Amino acid sequence: QTVVKKFGKKPTWIACFTLASLLSLSFLVLDRSNIGTIIILNIIFTLAIGPSGYIMWSMYADVADNAEVETGRRATGLIYSSATMAQKLGQALANSIPAYALAAIGFVANTQLSPETIESLKSYFSLLPLVGSVIGILALVFYKIDEETIRRNSAILEAKRAEEKGKQESVGQEVEQI
Repeated sequence: QTVVKKFGKKPTWIACFTLASLLSLSFLVLDRSNIGTIIILNIIFTLAIGPSGYIMWSMYADVADNAEVETGRRATGLIYSSATMAQKLGQALANSIPAYALAAIGFVANTQLSPETIESLKSYFSLLPLVGSVIGILALVFYKIDEETIRRNSAILEAKRAEEKGKQESVGQEVEQI
């Protein structure tokens, strides 16, 4: 949270994915017998990519606020349900792509793997996460809601809500007088 406050959501998210990408690439050059290093790098990879999920959910709220400022309508339910659907689709793809990748390289379970198959496995399971990271980073290049926009939108919406509350209180007082 401190890092996000200091640098902003978008830069922190991009940094998380960039670090995860570099760590993913490191698995290409590691010797598979170096289990300790592989485990440590995998832990660091997980720690690097982990905060991005929380940041992303926070960014959905920023999108909802921005949409309300731009259109005058609150679309929180639509934004969050669309995000949830996209996550479910992403999870389906993330669970099926490795199976297709294994089939593409001719992997056969419970058999001695050839050196070519081992190298293909290392490539697929290092490069596929890298591709996902690059796609995520590229998507954020087009994300225009920065920290200044978030602050401006919050101020606009706070003023709007205060005005609406004042109107409601005024109507309530008028009703009491009648």
